Amino acid sequence: TLEIEYGSRCPEDLDGDGATCDVDCDDGDPDVHPGAEELCDGRDNDCDGSVDEGDASDAVLWFADLDRDGFGDPASATPACQAPPGWVDTAGDCDDLDDLVRPGGTDLCDGFDNDCDGTSDEDFEPRPTTCGVGVCAGNVGTTRCEAGRVVDGCDALAGSAPDDALCNGLDDDCDGSVDEDYLPPATSCGVGTCAASGLLECVSGWLIDTCQSGIPAPADVLCNDLDDDCDGSVDETTWRRRPDAARAPAGRRGGSSAWRAGSWT
Repeated sequence: TLEIEYGSRCPEDLDGDGATCDVDCDDGDPDVHPGAEELCDGRDNDCDGSVDEGDASDAVLWFADLDRDGFGDPASATPACQAPPGWVDTAGDCDDLDDLVRPGGTDLCDGFDNDCDGTSDEDFEPRPTTCGVGVCAGNVGTTRCEAGRVVDGCDALAGSAPDDALCNGLDDDCDGSVDEDYLPPATSCGVGTCAASGLLECVSGWLIDTCQSGIPAPADVLCNDLDDDCDGSVDETTWRRRPDAARAPAGRRGGSSAWRAGSWT
């Protein structure tokens, strides 16, 4: 480089670039002169007093990257020889305030264009699911994306009964409870003085009759018009002898009589 005081009058153009040394800021370099192409090379190629300005022919176009995801906003660009802080040389970010939204991002089911390809949720992958309780346990389905929301297509009530009225130990209506709609009918048992009532209860899926008949008498010896020994007959062993002469009705004499149904026969 020829060192000549810049601004001094020089009748000659030492580097032959068409600019004399009084206007050429480096008259020893034919590539440096007023009007020369500005390059990003650390020199003032066009002699305007600045080095490596943004109008350099080989300047890079930088894009603001506010979310620091490595991709800049294409609407916010500036040329420069060196990257300004927070700027990148790759554009394409369709939401520069969300670092999860960028070219190549994971496309979620959220209604947003996460990968900046112009569409949303198109890469959502359905997944198999299971659901249901009781007899519906093991129902299957798949997830799907609807309006930015994951929807499970598994029907938890498929195969269910309208109610759980059977006593079978199963959750027939798939609501998490077993046999809750069963209504126990009334029952009866025993005869005579042993007659009783109860209910046909449902216990752990089994029908249990709660009716318990009374304890029968050893024999039906009382003349009371009751089946004391609970065998289906009334006062069948009640016989009493009476003196006919003392108590027999007129026209009846001798022998014996039995007391049945509250009267002598």
